[in-house]
Amino acid sequence: MYSTKTTSTSEVIKKLDIQKTTFGNPRFLITDRGTTFTFDEFHTYCSEQNISLHHITTGLPRANGQVERINRTIISVLSKMSEDYPTKWFKHVPSLQEVLNSTFQRSINTTPFELLFGTQINNKTDLRIQLLIDEQLQLEFNENRELLRKAAKSQIIKVQNENKKSYNLRRKYLLVYIVLRT
Repeated sequence: MYSTKTTSTSEVIKKLDIQKTTFGNPRFLITDRGTTFTFDEFHTYCSEQNISLHHITTGLPRANGQVERINRTIISVLSKMSEDYPTKWFKHVPSLQEVLNSTFQRSINTTPFELLFGTQINNKTDLRIQLLIDEQLQLEFNENRELLRKAAKSQIIKVQNENKKSYNLRRKYLLVYIVLRT
């Protein structure tokens, strides 16, 4: 994770060069169709560095869902961490990344750091950041659960109505007899 002053192609390339010195070049990049990633300069850089570039479909951010999800968490946590000095949000990026990299991920059954390096990270966990991340993840979990419940309720009602309609097609109504006494 790198903070940038702009989203210019040259700045993104500088950050990729920093990344390259530590981890080497990625085999491929999946990006949106922002101007940063569609300029010839960026395509040339990727080609020269033997990086396969793939652009997601315009208007479908869910095609890059993992990135969108983590970006929501990052933005929310950075906003809370920099409440006192909002213009200094970039100072919190390294500590946030450290906590994110050392946070257990259920989907991979380990931490991102341990998955990459094969060992646990040796750090002093910032409990405030960890609590903010946990709070954000819990909020997202609750929102997703509520959406699932609403969808399930809607589906149940739909099926009940279909079943009622189908049942009523074969149903024989009782005749009501009226007894008149004279």
